[in-house]
Amino acid sequence: MLYFSKANGKLRKLAKNLGIPCSQIRSFDLPSGITCNPTCKFRAITVNKKMYKRKNNYPSCYAVRSEAFYPQVWRSRTRNYAELLGLNEEQIVKKIEKKIRQFSTLKVLRLHTSGDFFSIDYFRTWNKVAKNHPKIRFYTYTKRIGWYLKMREELAENFRILASYGSSSDHLITRHKLPYSQSVAKGQEHRYNAPINETDYEAYAGVSSIIPFH
Repeated sequence: MLYFSKANGKLRKLAKNLGIPCSQIRSFDLPSGITCNPTCKFRAITVNKKMYKRKNNYPSCYAVRSEAFYPQVWRSRTRNYAELLGLNEEQIVKKIEKKIRQFSTLKVLRLHTSGDFFSIDYFRTWNKVAKNHPKIRFYTYTKRIGWYLKMREELAENFRILASYGSSSDHLITRHKLPYSQSVAKGQEHRYNAPINETDYEAYAGVSSIIPFH
């Protein structure tokens, strides 16, 4: 059975911003690292409750830190991934929609507070689910920019995506003028001509924004 996570701190802020109960916002998460763009500059992995990151000047992914510190988080995310592996698009859509029906008041579903699209077929399944549920807002960030560009023209109206800077695909974000998210060092926000994302509303709305990190 797939697991939809309760709203985390940022999603609770989004609920307040939207004027809806936190119970109407959920997230669907996958394990970090193994589902992410392999060229992600923040990429790290969790192995035996320990975090391993690349030797660069970028901080490790926050999602991996939570997996390393809270084993139950890692288990729920890897279980979601295992539930989807080996299934075709139709099977994945049915499995997701079966879970959605358990949340009759769901208004917002945030994809991948951890993880990313692990295949373009998986990307397509979420787009189909969004089209089948027009009253729910689906949104996410992704570093799978090539797949995003292939899907861009057929995205559901209620499916918002921010292209995330921080991988070898950054040039595609700039070239195609995609709505984006960019992580910047705290204190450097003034150098960027984009709003600061504090409540996830910008991602919900599909508006470019920056996210400060320590």
